[in-house]
Amino acid sequence: MRVSIRQLEEDLSAARRRSDLYEAELKESRQANEELKRKAADYQHRIQKVFTIPKAVSDSEVETEAKEQGKAEVEEMVTKLEKVDEEVATTSKASAEATDHLQGMKMAKERLERDLDRLQNKEDSSDSLRRRLRETEVRLCCTFLSGFMMESFITLQQ
Repeated sequence: MRVSIRQLEEDLSAARRRSDLYEAELKESRQANEELKRKAADYQHRIQKVFTIPKAVSDSEVETEAKEQGKAEVEEMVTKLEKVDEEVATTSKASAEATDHLQGMKMAKERLERDLDRLQNKEDSSDSLRRRLRETEVRLCCTFLSGFMMESFITLQQ
């Protein structure tokens, strides 16, 4: 019984450590997700700035060169934005998986705690039973001895 309790306590301790690790991983994942969302918003803002090029340029060569440069910048930003979107999706998936693992760990931890409590209560009740058995044995011995002494006393009296 004590070995089972010790094993359950060790399992509970291990479950707590794993739970802490999953919580830390989930926190990091959420932080990375927020950072990627912030970057995506920044890239989106930069793309909007590129598309709003001032129309005040009069020289056609400068205008054409600016448009080409703007297109290249837009294509680069779109590529970066797609990459960030992929990273956000991956991070979100990892975050969901970490949340699922964390939930499973919490359930396992609660199950282990219930098992440990149940085993400790069993041990307490078995200790209580042993104590009551000893008390009953003592009472029976006392009753037997007092009965024996009475018989001996009566026999001596006669």
